[in-house]
Amino acid sequence: MKLGTTLGPNRHLVEEETAAFDFVEPALNPRDCPVEEFDAVDFRSKLDDADLDCTVHLPHFPDLATTVPEIDAAMREYQERALATAETLDAEVGVVHASARVHDDRHREAFVEQASWLADACRDRGLELVVENLGHLSEGFPLAEVAELAREAGASVCFDVGHAYLEGGQAAVESFLTDHGDLVRHLHVHDARERGDDHVPVGTGSVDFAPVMAWAAGRDVTVAVELLVDDYEFQRDSVRRLRDLALT
Repeated sequence: MKLGTTLGPNRHLVEEETAAFDFVEPALNPRDCPVEEFDAVDFRSKLDDADLDCTVHLPHFPDLATTVPEIDAAMREYQERALATAETLDAEVGVVHASARVHDDRHREAFVEQASWLADACRDRGLELVVENLGHLSEGFPLAEVAELAREAGASVCFDVGHAYLEGGQAAVESFLTDHGDLVRHLHVHDARERGDDHVPVGTGSVDFAPVMAWAAGRDVTVAVELLVDDYEFQRDSVRRLRDLALT
């Protein structure tokens, strides 16, 4: 198990105090890290200086699949550019959202087709594609379908603990790991509250992370803290808490 953090727009973190982290996860999207403006060679050098591994969040908007052939073909070209960057970063996994604006058989089939292509493209670049659950949102495929979608696409799962908690509570978190843990290669970890808050520091919400870390300990998985704050002391503290739980 490796413990790290997502970066959002804060790529400068890798030049600061990173001892708590085994890896970092930049998000290759126009908001946080535009592929066309990102110097991946320079960033990889900074990762080496900090002794950090890397995962990446592949572009998640527009949606990976729309059922419009011209748009889906363009999305493949966009993902190819992101994958070239990910390869330069020597990233281990690439995260993609399990989402579609319309939920019907056509969009499900289109998502599996696009994700299958992306899984193959990732393997060609030395990455493993992981499909992230977003069933708490209207565009996200329900958690019950995510494992099946990943299997059909030849991909693994990015299990977002906070998202699962907001969709189905603590029972959903633990049952997914029990039933589909063989598919989970990467985790996004953040606390959440029943009133709808999420991406808050570990220990400030309602999620019981003890069974999650008991499951992750000793496995070949990457666990990324994902918080919507710019003060990375919160990320460092969350990683410390998770590491302590994994050792108990």
